[in-house]
Amino acid sequence: MFVNFIFIFVLQVVVRCSEIDIFPRMPITVEKSENVVCSEESKQYLDNLNNFTLWAHEMRDASAPSAISVLRGSGFNLGNLEQCLTANAPFPTQYCLAVIVANIPKTKSPRDIYSLEFDPNENIINKLYVYEDETKAPRNVVRMGWCIPASCSPNDAQNSLNNYLQRYDHPLKKENVSFSATVPQILCQSSNKVPELDLVDISFCILTITLLLLVVLATILDYNGYQNTEKKLSSTTLLLAFSAIKNFRGLSKADESEKPLKIFYGMKTISLFMVIAGHRFALFAGSPMITYDSIEEHFRTTVYSALYHGDLFVDTFFFIGGLLVTYIVLGLIDKKMFKPGLIILNRYLRLTPSYAFVIFFQATMLYHTGTGALWEPIVGQERKDCRQNWWTGILYISNLVNSDHMCITQSWYLPCDFHYFLLALLLVYLLKKNKKIGFVGIALSCTLTMIVTFYLIYANERPAFLRFLLNFLAGPKLFIDFQLTYIKTYTRGLPYFVGICGGYIYYTVKGVDFSISKFRSTILLFSSYGLLCFLLFTGIIFYDPYHQYNVLESSFYGTTFRFLWAIGTFGFIYAISFGPHGIIYNFLSWIVFIPLSKLSYGAYLCHMGFQLRDIASTVNPRKFVMFDVFLQWIGDTVWAYMFSFLLYLMIEEPMKNIFKTILFKNRGNKSNSNLPAEVDIKLENNKL
Repeated sequence: MFVNFIFIFVLQVVVRCSEIDIFPRMPITVEKSENVVCSEESKQYLDNLNNFTLWAHEMRDASAPSAISVLRGSGFNLGNLEQCLTANAPFPTQYCLAVIVANIPKTKSPRDIYSLEFDPNENIINKLYVYEDETKAPRNVVRMGWCIPASCSPNDAQNSLNNYLQRYDHPLKKENVSFSATVPQILCQSSNKVPELDLVDISFCILTITLLLLVVLATILDYNGYQNTEKKLSSTTLLLAFSAIKNFRGLSKADESEKPLKIFYGMKTISLFMVIAGHRFALFAGSPMITYDSIEEHFRTTVYSALYHGDLFVDTFFFIGGLLVTYIVLGLIDKKMFKPGLIILNRYLRLTPSYAFVIFFQATMLYHTGTGALWEPIVGQERKDCRQNWWTGILYISNLVNSDHMCITQSWYLPCDFHYFLLALLLVYLLKKNKKIGFVGIALSCTLTMIVTFYLIYANERPAFLRFLLNFLAGPKLFIDFQLTYIKTYTRGLPYFVGICGGYIYYTVKGVDFSISKFRSTILLFSSYGLLCFLLFTGIIFYDPYHQYNVLESSFYGTTFRFLWAIGTFGFIYAISFGPHGIIYNFLSWIVFIPLSKLSYGAYLCHMGFQLRDIASTVNPRKFVMFDVFLQWIGDTVWAYMFSFLLYLMIEEPMKNIFKTILFKNRGNKSNSNLPAEVDIKLENNKL
């Protein structure tokens, strides 16, 4: 009797406290449902809760009773997924994220709607309203962890929750505020549906084990000095292609034929570091946050806004790609070895095996590496996309076909690069045969790219570039700017075309003792560096909510800034390559960067998988602390390069050796039957 009195007293205290909560407290379970089993198990749950039964209180304890830190931008109270699904109830349990929205009528407020400052004495409605400012997180939406019987469908839960919210006597009714809820199927997980390995998952495991065994066996044979003396293609030849000893030696082998090109080792590595950092900062900002205030301040700070404009470093890769392809193809034409079909096949076979393996991984085992409240909408959806659209990836059309469900979000770069590579073969050939026609072709390609980009931004009244705001991070693949201009081949080619021009200039001074004076190189170096910094930091203009949108300004900036970035990049590397700037040259051509640059392709493919996994497995909302994000970026980079190293030894180098053997062995001793060693190294370095 006394225990029941205490329970009723505590319940009354909770109810009284809930009368002043901003958001209604979550109900314990599904109260009313036409689903008989759901109703019975919900009643059983309530009865056992009143009797202080352990499993019932574990379920209740796993639910989020109320919203927390709403006014600071926290849109999540995740509860405890694992506790809910392991509560040992007499029936299967289910964890759902219920999305509750405060429907706030629009009112004319005298306050500055873009300001981050609030008078502590003003009405909370002023902070809960639906913001017109995209840089702010909405305070009228929360996602609450809810532990209920698995027999209650998401639709049962949603109907019951909406009925509860309509009856709930909350204090904001006098402000004409109402609440509504949704319980999406994808945000529900039940204890009776444990993910199991299917045939596709098992196939990936078998493939991985087989590749590892091949590496081990080949390495043992190589270590013991086994040499293949057969002149014809044999199984032994193919097996030795997997030797880790042999392939590891090639990792640090540099192209010594042209010293001006050695700085690209450092350029590629540093650019990839910046890309990984940009993705980490952006994804962390889009993850469940206990407070979003600091992120909102970042968008208005010059230094931080530059981090969210780090997509420019991807354009550095496009520029380097165009330059190296041009340099290589011009050399092949001079040696009368220009065979477009063979060159295209060679590039496809270099890129695709590792890419296909990572697609296979994200379609299978990534899903089994963890759990979390957001696991299904993030990792589960990635798995589904990879299983449905793997073919668009290996055909290099994923940025054009089913791009809203592409596998590996960052892989949009690969089809763009492959398409530019095909176009570059034609443009470089024209350059060599008729310089005027070649440059007209490049100019025409640049002009068409600018016209299309300008039109898309202007006609759709979009921002100048893709901004890493919360509305984008909530669903990157579906976001309009991502689909409209960010990933399309016909909008991203300007840096590549500038790179083609740069490659032509580099090739014209090949073999010539060419240099520029210290004065000219210094002017070029600092002016180019200044242009790069200017472009990087001007991103704050378009993040600043006080900056009035102008469609012409956005269209003009969005059309030209990538072109200018490529110009600045070319000026920077040209001054270092041919000017007396030994310290910078020695740093960028540092021997440490050689293996890192060769592993950059695999690291680019792998890194975001780890980042998505981290966000999807979030247990509690986190606070944005720069030092913590910095440490996570270091972890992302280390893990990405570790897995890239495995890819290199298991797939990338072995497949390159095998394809090279198959394509060129027994083709005779004709001088044009193979590719020169130095060209082969340049092709290797041009994967990303």
